[in-house]
Amino acid sequence: MRRPRFMVRSHVLRLTPIGMHIDEVVEVVGSREGWRSYVNYNSGFMHPRLGASSRSSIIGRMSIRVRVDPYWPSTVIPPWGLLARIATSILWGFDSDGILIEVYVHKSMGW
Repeated sequence: MRRPRFMVRSHVLRLTPIGMHIDEVVEVVGSREGWRSYVNYNSGFMHPRLGASSRSSIIGRMSIRVRVDPYWPSTVIPPWGLLARIATSILWGFDSDGILIEVYVHKSMGW
């Protein structure tokens, strides 16, 4: 999870390829240590970059959100690098049949 977002996404797509059913993804996610998940069978996920400005920012009809245990950055950027940890969230969007249509990786700094 310490790699850039595109590399994490590529790894996640190897574990849970597009076209996989939501129940299979739930099983994969549940087997990963340090991944805390939330499954929503009633709504897709809001794309973090698009925000709430339009309905098109909702990806899918069902979703899974995983928050991966935060880590300390390997490069220290004073003064924030000494205090901030990197949190990684992984979002899966599924169509109305429960088929995976999108995976998005989001990284943020937290305290």
